Amino acid sequence: MKKITMFTAIFACAGVFGQQQVAMIGTNNPIVFETLENNTMLPEEACSEENPNDMTFENGFNVSSAVDFKTANDITVAADEDFTLTNITASIFANGGISSVDVTYYDNAGSLPGAVIGSENSVTIDSQTVIGTNFGLDVNEVKLSVAPFTFLGQAGSTKTYWIQLTVTDSGSTGSVFWVVTNSSMIGNPTALFDGGWAVADPLSDGVYIWEGECNALGVNDSSLSGFNFYPNPTNSILKLNAAKNIDSVSFYNLLGQKLLDLNVNAMTSEMDLQSLAMGTYIMRVNIDGESNSFKIIKD
Repeated sequence: MKKITMFTAIFACAGVFGQQQVAMIGTNNPIVFETLENNTMLPEEACSEENPNDMTFENGFNVSSAVDFKTANDITVAADEDFTLTNITASIFANGGISSVDVTYYDNAGSLPGAVIGSENSVTIDSQTVIGTNFGLDVNEVKLSVAPFTFLGQAGSTKTYWIQLTVTDSGSTGSVFWVVTNSSMIGNPTALFDGGWAVADPLSDGVYIWEGECNALGVNDSSLSGFNFYPNPTNSILKLNAAKNIDSVSFYNLLGQKLLDLNVNAMTSEMDLQSLAMGTYIMRVNIDGESNSFKIIKD
């Protein structure tokens, strides 16, 4: 009954935090991204992180675009890997369906969201299905496609980031909540913003699936057959050559922010990097349905 009371308080006050337990129980272990091929981690393998829905719909935290409150859940990138997010599934309390979802990405600061490192407005809603009800609200399982966003990992240890959803229901009301559960926890508890980020309930984690691609750090230049690039380091022009058409090339900084996104559609190309400051970048190359990431140094 405590959980229903907490949800009702949030529902009535559009996100105001109530009294919570202070004891942490359960697990707080980093996720290991799982591949789809013999559980072997390969460059650009499909992988995901999931905090499963136990179908009790016990509580929820406000994500409505009509209020100032915010809710975010963390994503843990495995050691020695990068993770590129492409799809999100979330369970959302709302009546009348979901009309729009914005996504914001954060760095980690003391187990809470820190600096904003990227965002996307009005992401693609692939599907939404009512899977239950509670508190007089429908529970919508919403599947989203986002523009590929790379969360860069680090050697030897996991790295945490945060994902915030801002959701508009069909009536643009304040009664929109991200379902949370006490049944399982991946990483950190759900974070809520009310003038500053904090943990409202140390026992609650959001119901979500993050899906995308994992690739090992330091992928070598021959990992895409017939592809090469030079010079590296470069002070301006980077030349690309491939045995097949290069579909597209994107450049990211080490926070995972996309800086350049270029359609190529040719076997050779020259990338003008003069607009980039000196430093290290990640170049993502797509060729004939295959892709990989490479470290580029701008001097």
